[in-house]
Amino acid sequence: MSDEERRNRGEVPALELQGVSKRYGPTLALDDLRLTLAAGEIRGLVGENGAGKSSLIKAVAGAMVPDVGTVTIGGHRLTPPTPTVARRLGVSVLFQERQIAPDLSVAENVLLGALPRRQWGGVDWPNAYRRAATELERVGIELDPRLSAGRLTPAEQQSIEIARAISRDARVLIMDEPTAALSGTESERLFSLLRNARERGVAVLYVSHHLPEIFELVDSVTVMRDGRVVATQPIETVELDRLVELMFGRSLEGEVAELDEAPVDGEVLVQADHLVVGDVLRDVSLDVRAGEIVAVTGGVGSGRRELARCLAGAQRPDRGVVRVGRGLRRVRSPHGAARAGVAFVPEDRKREGVFLELDLTENINVATEALHRVPVVRPRRRRGISDRWITRLGVRAPGSAIPAGALSGGNQQKVILGRWLEAGARVFVLDEPTAGIDINAKLDIYELLKDLAAAGAALVVFSSDFEEIRLLAHRVLVLRRDKGPTWLGRKALSERSLFEIGVAP
Repeated sequence: MSDEERRNRGEVPALELQGVSKRYGPTLALDDLRLTLAAGEIRGLVGENGAGKSSLIKAVAGAMVPDVGTVTIGGHRLTPPTPTVARRLGVSVLFQERQIAPDLSVAENVLLGALPRRQWGGVDWPNAYRRAATELERVGIELDPRLSAGRLTPAEQQSIEIARAISRDARVLIMDEPTAALSGTESERLFSLLRNARERGVAVLYVSHHLPEIFELVDSVTVMRDGRVVATQPIETVELDRLVELMFGRSLEGEVAELDEAPVDGEVLVQADHLVVGDVLRDVSLDVRAGEIVAVTGGVGSGRRELARCLAGAQRPDRGVVRVGRGLRRVRSPHGAARAGVAFVPEDRKREGVFLELDLTENINVATEALHRVPVVRPRRRRGISDRWITRLGVRAPGSAIPAGALSGGNQQKVILGRWLEAGARVFVLDEPTAGIDINAKLDIYELLKDLAAAGAALVVFSSDFEEIRLLAHRVLVLRRDKGPTWLGRKALSERSLFEIGVAP
């Protein structure tokens, strides 16, 4: 029997990765990865942040060249490993951010790069609209092909991407956090489209942090941890608690000191009243007291990023007020927030946190000198300040004269914290404070943040890492795009409590 006959009978896997490894400097992103996906199968892919899911997607999509190992699509080896070859073999990836041209019509987006042409030149628009309508109908979508794509809802734009993939005879459809910006009803519609694609023999790799979706939709689930596949099982044989255990592999509980109770009579240092930003952040309020750590979590499009920026003065809300620090001064700008004692530790530390080309002395002293307008710069005093924080925070560096770009992510984060501690900050707004940081550095930062709270600081930690939330937070604010905010107390925190409301990583 020929390979083509075996492919037609479904005996050749739609997707197969064998021994795929990829290293970025000291980080092993993929480690002897092995995965097989059959035609007409919906496979869930789960794992905590940094497990290697994004690297796997890049390997299959031809966006990353493995150091060793092979990627095979429908029996054809992905070689050379480029996006063009991957698309030709039938791989289609739908990312969290819509790949839609908003100024073009629905038909132009569905047939992107394949619009029918007239013999004498130009687009055959009647034919294009008919073909687009046919492709939309194939996946059960009712949309006018003449509509502008920019006028559609996120769910409708996502439907166009699925129709585009099916029109190109996709063998493998990869979806990365597809419901992050969808309502419950829109998510159900997406699941219907994916089941339709499965019936047509399309293999679907469904990447999601939302475990309730995994149990509702997929046929089987693969768990990744530390760049490896640690388990693949039929979904009906897996229980939620076991899946969570496989994802995390180890618990940090017991390795981090127990969190002290938050003082109920502490001074309020952060007050946000009825904040509204567009249609993303809707009527959110919170108070954070001295000595308290509040975690904020939610998916993409939940308003989490907007809330962080409002608290740091980097974004003005459309409605509502933010007040911070002693006396609760109103926040109108990043500089004003910083002068009121707010430290903002951004998620992208390399672009927005540290000055990579400057040495540690400059990085640690910059906020104090800018805020307090230090008139005379004394080199010896500045070095003494930076050396003191390097020692106190356990920054692994040979000295303060090396550039911040030479440090690991965890040590860069400690330098940012040292900068704000030297400036006298009492409010810390931290966006994904341990993203991309190894386990030992995480533990160091957790202890540091808890020490800050014990010393009377107020902390707001924006995180998608459940273990982080559970170990650090006195209270948790859950943001969801389609529902109002939900508060969880520390005693109510568990894997199940966050997973069941569909926002946990």
